[in-house]
Amino acid sequence: MSAGPLAMPPAIAPFVPTNLYAYFIAFLVNPPSPIEMAPALFQAHQAYMRGQVEAGRYKAMGPLTDDNRIRGLIIIEASSLEEARALAEADPAVQAGVFVIELHPAILPDLSPVVVQYAPR
Repeated sequence: MSAGPLAMPPAIAPFVPTNLYAYFIAFLVNPPSPIEMAPALFQAHQAYMRGQVEAGRYKAMGPLTDDNRIRGLIIIEASSLEEARALAEADPAVQAGVFVIELHPAILPDLSPVVVQYAPR
């Protein structure tokens, strides 16, 4: 995340939240020919995401439940689009071709209060 909230143009500043930051949203998308995720790959995918959460890079993530083309999303804190893409594409499920990444820059309220909790290791 940047050192502080994003500066907004004076014409719109009074109308938008004051705690906006730059993030990236990665959509986990089915490839043209969907591939089923084996249980071991699911565990590796989850372990990778947990590691990114614990490193402070993934702010929130989860599946989309409408069983459509987009299967999940990840909100990433990174210094550039390239860094965010590298993080998302290093996921074992992406590497295995189960998902392809669709990545978009976004401006969202400060997500530092969001806590993703895991059971102790």
